[in-house]
Amino acid sequence: MKQNKPIDFDKILEDPSFIQWVQGEQNSRAQEWEYRYQHDSAAREMMDRARLVVEGIPFHQRFISPAKVNTAWNNLEAELERQSDRPSEKRGKVMNFWKYAAAVIVLITLGGGLYNFYQNREEIYYTGYGERQEFKLPDGSQVVMNANSSLRYQRRQPRQVTMTGEIYFDIARKPETGEPFKVYTPDLSIRVLGTEFNVNTRRARTDVLLEEGVIELEMDSEHRLSMRPGDFISYSSSEKRILSQRSATKPEVITSWKEGVLLLDSISLVSTLALLEETYNVTTVIESKELGDKILVGGVPNDNLEMCVRALRTIYNLEIELVSDSLIVR
Repeated sequence: MKQNKPIDFDKILEDPSFIQWVQGEQNSRAQEWEYRYQHDSAAREMMDRARLVVEGIPFHQRFISPAKVNTAWNNLEAELERQSDRPSEKRGKVMNFWKYAAAVIVLITLGGGLYNFYQNREEIYYTGYGERQEFKLPDGSQVVMNANSSLRYQRRQPRQVTMTGEIYFDIARKPETGEPFKVYTPDLSIRVLGTEFNVNTRRARTDVLLEEGVIELEMDSEHRLSMRPGDFISYSSSEKRILSQRSATKPEVITSWKEGVLLLDSISLVSTLALLEETYNVTTVIESKELGDKILVGGVPNDNLEMCVRALRTIYNLEIELVSDSLIVR
């Protein structure tokens, strides 16, 4: 599958690998579709439309006759034809989409209700490398996503989200119901009643910094831990233990990425380059081992690789060069 080739709506509906991706199968072809969905914003909308069709058809297809589908389509087409004043070429494209939409509506409505289908849909957000995204969830909670992160939730349960990468949450309180907000990571879950906190699931662990409010971490069915403002905890489910538990003396260093900056608080060049690898999806090479221990204090851009390299070169007097997808420090 060529990543830069425009998607043909009709063809991907008949593409077995696309259907496998919709159904959540894990193989190389399905993974190519997942990669394109995450990194090709132009293709994402068309894939979402096609996914609606693919998700709807298998459920009750064997109970619906082709005649019923054609009738539904013909009725819809007649109505659109009466109301549309588009040029014929554009109308054809619109009709082509609505033909499939009409079939899905018939299938889903007869099989259990369009409303339930809509409510059970999953909302998914992704950020690419070097990208930040800020948005509001349906319950009013504010979310800021760092580079290479994901967040997903069911429409029916917008206060239960699953995430990877690094995300800052400002959770809206629900005093009328007392409904908690839950965040699920690969290592643990976080129960929230209304607060601000940062979650990072990189490096095979989950780091949580609480800035405001109270949250409860659920490591497993038997181990829970309450956090208070200023607390920082790092937990690994693979090691089944808390790696670090302390008071964060400089929380602004941990959350500086929200403002587009990585604050370097007296950390080594090696550690700095590790942060850049996570943020920009680059490999780093230090040709001189002595340079690895060089201590950096200050900040570099979090969302512009070229400016980041320029800052490292001029502010910290480093001989650093970006070659393809590699940062080379001499």
